[in-house]
Amino acid sequence: MVSFTDILAPITPAQFFERHHGHAPLHVPGEADKFSDIMSRAKLDELIAAPGLWGAQSLQMARDSAMVPGTEYLAANGAPDAPKVRALLNRGASLVLNDIDMAAPGLAAVAGLAQTLEDALESKVQANLYSSPRERQAFASHYDTHDVFAVHVHGEKLWRIYEGRINNPIEHPTFKSQTRAFHEQAKGRIALEVLMKPGDLLYLPRGQYHDAVALSERTIHIAFGAVAVIGLDVVSALFARAVEEPLFRADLPRRHGREAGAGEAAFAARLQALGQRLAEMASDPVNLAALCQFQDAYRYRAAAPRYRVTAADFKVVAQGGGWALARAGKSTPIPPGFNSAVAWIIRQQVFADAALAAAFPQIADAARGELLRSLLAMKVIAPV
Repeated sequence: MVSFTDILAPITPAQFFERHHGHAPLHVPGEADKFSDIMSRAKLDELIAAPGLWGAQSLQMARDSAMVPGTEYLAANGAPDAPKVRALLNRGASLVLNDIDMAAPGLAAVAGLAQTLEDALESKVQANLYSSPRERQAFASHYDTHDVFAVHVHGEKLWRIYEGRINNPIEHPTFKSQTRAFHEQAKGRIALEVLMKPGDLLYLPRGQYHDAVALSERTIHIAFGAVAVIGLDVVSALFARAVEEPLFRADLPRRHGREAGAGEAAFAARLQALGQRLAEMASDPVNLAALCQFQDAYRYRAAAPRYRVTAADFKVVAQGGGWALARAGKSTPIPPGFNSAVAWIIRQQVFADAALAAAFPQIADAARGELLRSLLAMKVIAPV
């Protein structure tokens, strides 16, 4: 499975999180075959023709910034009609395949890249495929309510990134009801133009205005959308726990009453008490642990095992013609062939099993598992 380091190279994950994540776009040019195992035009043609794989929601078409009515490409049973889909593609329509990391068989590389992003970003990640013809713009200038990692696999496409950015938009009517006139005014001027070629990666933080137009006969890219836990999720979690407390179920004081416990001062005092109690609940060890567990489980896929190194002063040293793991004057021999992997591990603060596998593909899964179990037993590493 491809690692997060490989996806971003030559940018490092540390540079990405410091300079770009949630802040600024990033274009990473890559070798043409960097994502060749993710998707190809031949593989896409096979997917379109696969019977029973797609429905009206998972396969959609767009043309000139508007969605194509399903009556133009759906069969009587509501499933896409492959010949009609191809005919529309030939006449300048764009194709959208939603959730291909979940729906389509034979795309382990897509699902693997999505899981790598989930593990690195601690977010839910899903993938949509977009295929557009030359000189056609499928969608008007817009922003997304999730971070986007666009992986380009075929043809050339010009992306225009605008100065405008909405601050942390979410899937809510407040943002979904904004008009086209609003977007045209809010997007501002073009800040950056990026020509995407096979092997390229483009990262856009949520809320960043953009659009794109194909420059070659047909283009294909896969957009991996990442959604993280936000503050409103904490509010929702605390609401569920607040229901159990009489303070939150009690009527607020009558602001215009004259009896004891009523009046403007009593009303304000109650609001302050409610806010203080919410703060106490958020920092309570039980609630905090539940929120941590919620974030750790916030994935579409099972999170890969992650570990932390328990001390910063472990060293790999030469010993008796081999290698040993040393700390505080004590050393333990390292089995032959594993010294580089152990050295890599102790340089990490936190790492995932998937990252270790990507860094040392020559180590078999069973041997890697045994190495991790040994380091856990020695308390060199601990589960996160």
